[in-house]
Amino acid sequence: MAKDEFKHVKTSTLISVVIHGANDFGYKLSRTLAEQGSRVIVVDNFNKDSKNWVTKLKRLERCDFVDFQGIEELFTTLGRFDYLFYLQNQYLNNTTEFNSTQFLAESNNLNIVLKNAQKYKAKVSLVTTVHFNKIAIENSFRNKDYHPSPYSAEEIQKYSETVTAEFHDKSKLNVRILRLGALLGDKYHTTEDKELSTLIHEGVTKSEIVIQGEGLTNHYLVHPEDAVYGILKLTFTGETNGEVITLAQERPLTTLSIAYKLLELNVSATKIKFAKSKDNDFLFQEIYTPAPFATEYGWSAQRTIDESFTEAIKALYKAENKKWDIEKDREIEIESAAEADKIKTKHTAKVEKTSLGRFFDKILSPFRALFAKIGGNELDVFNFRNIAFFTVGVILLGLVSYFFITPVAVLGIDGYRIARNTKQTYAQIQELDFEGAEETVNSMSNDFERVETSTKRLEWVFIVTRQEELYKNVNQLLFATGYALQGAEDMVSALEPFAMYMKEFEPAVSFGGENRTNPVEYTQYLEQMKENRSKLETASYNLTLASSIVDSLEIQEFPKAIQPRVAELKSMNREASELITPFQKTLIFLPELLGSEGRQRYLILLQNPSELRSTGGWLSSYAILGIENGQVRQLDVDDIYNLDGQLSLADKSYSAPEDMQEALDIDEWSMSTSNWSPHFPTTAENAKFFIQESGKAYEVDGVIALDVTFIQMLLEKWGGIEVQGEDEEVTADNLYSKIFAIHDEFTPGSRQKATFIANLADAVLKKVISSGSDGYRDMSEVFLQALDQKNILITLNNREANQYFSDQGWSGTITEGYVGTPIPVEWNWGANKANLYLEKTHSLNMDIKNEDTVNYTYVLAVKNESEEDKYPEGEYRNWFRVYLPENADVKSVIGFDDDDYTVYLEDRFTVVAGWFTTEIQSTNQVEVNYTLTRDESSTDPFPINIANNSISTEIKLYKQPGIFDDVYQLDVSYPDTWAIIENGDMQEGVSKLSNRYELESDIEVDLLWEYR
Repeated sequence: MAKDEFKHVKTSTLISVVIHGANDFGYKLSRTLAEQGSRVIVVDNFNKDSKNWVTKLKRLERCDFVDFQGIEELFTTLGRFDYLFYLQNQYLNNTTEFNSTQFLAESNNLNIVLKNAQKYKAKVSLVTTVHFNKIAIENSFRNKDYHPSPYSAEEIQKYSETVTAEFHDKSKLNVRILRLGALLGDKYHTTEDKELSTLIHEGVTKSEIVIQGEGLTNHYLVHPEDAVYGILKLTFTGETNGEVITLAQERPLTTLSIAYKLLELNVSATKIKFAKSKDNDFLFQEIYTPAPFATEYGWSAQRTIDESFTEAIKALYKAENKKWDIEKDREIEIESAAEADKIKTKHTAKVEKTSLGRFFDKILSPFRALFAKIGGNELDVFNFRNIAFFTVGVILLGLVSYFFITPVAVLGIDGYRIARNTKQTYAQIQELDFEGAEETVNSMSNDFERVETSTKRLEWVFIVTRQEELYKNVNQLLFATGYALQGAEDMVSALEPFAMYMKEFEPAVSFGGENRTNPVEYTQYLEQMKENRSKLETASYNLTLASSIVDSLEIQEFPKAIQPRVAELKSMNREASELITPFQKTLIFLPELLGSEGRQRYLILLQNPSELRSTGGWLSSYAILGIENGQVRQLDVDDIYNLDGQLSLADKSYSAPEDMQEALDIDEWSMSTSNWSPHFPTTAENAKFFIQESGKAYEVDGVIALDVTFIQMLLEKWGGIEVQGEDEEVTADNLYSKIFAIHDEFTPGSRQKATFIANLADAVLKKVISSGSDGYRDMSEVFLQALDQKNILITLNNREANQYFSDQGWSGTITEGYVGTPIPVEWNWGANKANLYLEKTHSLNMDIKNEDTVNYTYVLAVKNESEEDKYPEGEYRNWFRVYLPENADVKSVIGFDDDDYTVYLEDRFTVVAGWFTTEIQSTNQVEVNYTLTRDESSTDPFPINIANNSISTEIKLYKQPGIFDDVYQLDVSYPDTWAIIENGDMQEGVSKLSNRYELESDIEVDLLWEYR
């Protein structure tokens, strides 16, 4: 298609631009896009290398080629495009040398495409490489004075990633950076990872594979088809916007593992040879920690590592005009100056004794022979020969004691202590006992030094008994343990200021309500937390490396007696690596949240879910918490209606949102109804508005919503709490009876004060902030459970902190993730606590007709067990909203009062809303039917994803904050031409899946099919 015809492409047709796409990988990506109905324009240099690929591309029905010289004219003529794939990985891999001209051309091309992508609001993926990012980081870490050539591949990639990130930050360009692992598969046996390419080449063309150094360098691999699928999935997924993602198999392979795998696949090489590393500082090679893997965004590799290697080796054998006999049995040898190893293939394996049995049998065999001769009277014990023999025996026994008995004893005793202390350290860190953890880690370090020395003394034993493989695995285990200990030591040291802050913290506002005369400030601890961020990064590197090395060990290679210990160590290493992650992420923003840069003010909202509202319940009280330099400087708690009354006295009135006016038949808006929006960040902004209008605070740095259920959870932990004005302790059991006592005459819209609620909130908040480190540890499980169940919602101004809480699902957002599924929102407007007397069942039938059409039937069934129409019981008068995807085609709605309902658009949602009332001692239900159809012109996500032969969907069921023990029935039916591969723990029927869930939190179900 000529360039002047681009403008005639139908508006319903997606246009995709592929930069640097005139190559095999670009062809695969372009062909996939074209097959999915997109118009594809490939931009690259037209030369002798790309000529054949240009011809192939033009043969595709919906694809065309443009030379880089015409790129600016292309975008001018094109007028619009939807997706842009910048395959810089192909440019870097296919170019041997870079000069200033090439660098300027590449940077200019990148700027042109990013500016035009921003102009036309296209989704962009910059595809770079893990390899060159890894090189840049490792060289910089190894040598602080490292200055690479500005025209090296790693510097070009670094520059491109930086420019792309700036475009996202400054112009909100919808872009993600995808770092691709080394492509390995058919036609992909030569990669940018030269060490990997050399290994494969030597395996096919030579008799031995040479490994430089210890062979512990990690290699990140991905099959080309998985890479194409991943690029498309990650580009189309909205949650990847602004992210840097590693697109590779999540578990990397070491150089040594790759060499083993090549020999297992019966290549031409028959042995491995270790050579002295040119870089003696190999310990620094694996400080590299990749960006989050694509698996976190729903991608999964469909091709195994073995398949990738098999394809690559076949292709190389073909290129070398050689035949590959993969089934042939033979012996494999591994040689080096330090160690030698012989491995027999599984076809010839024969078990005679356990590894431990053979080990001791060979140790003792010379001594058995000696004593057999003496016992058989073959020697005269008094002659010179016997005396000499005895002397030699004594010397041998001394040597055996030094090189065998003592080391074995040390390994047994100190090894056990290390295993025991590892568990203890993990428990201490979980409990924030960093002082105790530091002592335990120091003890482990001393034990480890003795174990390491003893293992070296026993090397001869492994050689004599031909247990070199076991010795190599033990060394690997020690190598990993050393890194783990260093990581644990750094982590404990880095977190010590945080631990001391938690231990010594005393709020300026005491539990009794008095202000302390000389409150302590914690500036020093906050500054130390900031300084220790880099140390925590180093600790994370070491723990990750230790976990990677231990995971590469095969448990069955160890004697059976210690296999459980090795398995346990593997598990502990993984847990330790996971344990550091939340500390590492929160320490980035924690000092700032605690007021290290100035006072931070947080608005705390108390919601009562027994009278359910959009974000959790009726707003009854609020608090303003001020923190500066780690110290609580302000804690003001008040009743919501006091604030509303003050605004009214000041003649300030506000119009309610239009949809709220129409729904509830009210005109004025107040703080008590500011949580109308189910999207908590919006509710938070509304609440801040009223706080600022009242003059209570002119700046609010974050909003936190707590509900009464959370307070009940705390009361169960505490046993009870004293509240001002109450004759008895308030407990989890009597809490609601006290709440009911203050609302006998309550009516909607009234300004009645709820003094008890305000006093309760005051007492709870003061007890929480004055509990001390032991109290915080006791409450940590309650807080985490409440966050997961949406009894606590948090939105903050601090960007890093807000992103972290959002990633954990704690921010109460409804704008992402619920692809296709309904979001039900209830609003109790019956002036009662009827929600305490309801049994509710949600059901969703997801009927997948084909790849492009899904029918949904959502039903909410409510049983009202109220026995009388008297407060707190009564009819459940519910303004019920169901948020659907914007492009949902609503087919039918049944069950709203008098069949009266409304349908409107709100924030890219289609909303079905109306009154849905359930009388006392009765059951009622509402049903909404709608259809989603794939629209190629829409950028909205579609619930069904297609990649090659795979079909997948990610179902996320919404739990409204504040609901009690609701049940959710999910049924999914699908075409009989699909075969289920992953059922998400759902029960399987004939072309149907089903399950029943307790709706304690959002429910996520991932399903995968393949075509029959």
